[in-house]
Amino acid sequence: MRRSAPSVEAVLAPILRVLDDPPGAALSAFVRGAPLDVDGSAFAVEDARRLERRTAGLLRGLTP
Repeated sequence: MRRSAPSVEAVLAPILRVLDDPPGAALSAFVRGAPLDVDGSAFAVEDARRLERRTAGLLRGLTP
């Protein structure tokens, strides 16, 4: 495991590239600037739905 994260400057450039020139796909994912295959098991639809439900529940707890 890494003991330190990359600098903000190091991670900002690839994010800005994607924001300036968004991919055409409705869903895309990147690691260190390289695209990931979003059709594999790591991007299972039911897992995404479960994450959405749990995130929404957590956010509801934060609203005044």
